[in-house]
Amino acid sequence: MKITITLPDTIAERVSRLPDREGFVLRAVEAALATEPQAAPSVESKPSKWAQIVERIEKQPTLGSYAAQLDKDRREFRRSLRFPHDEP
Repeated sequence: MKITITLPDTIAERVSRLPDREGFVLRAVEAALATEPQAAPSVESKPSKWAQIVERIEKQPTLGSYAAQLDKDRREFRRSLRFPHDEP
């Protein structure tokens, strides 16, 4: 897996000049994680904001009067795109 980490320019420049920068970053992160206390998983953690939104949508899936406009906008947006598998 790859992730992006933002560093200050001075540090990023120093790391980018290293011959084995990926190995260096890997070792540095492993060392830092080894000193971090491991948080115990919370049994009663509050769902994330996105999970709450999904739950609310699943409970009330209707869009009311906006459903027709959304469907029209969705079709118009799809027509404006070209995908490789689309017929000419």
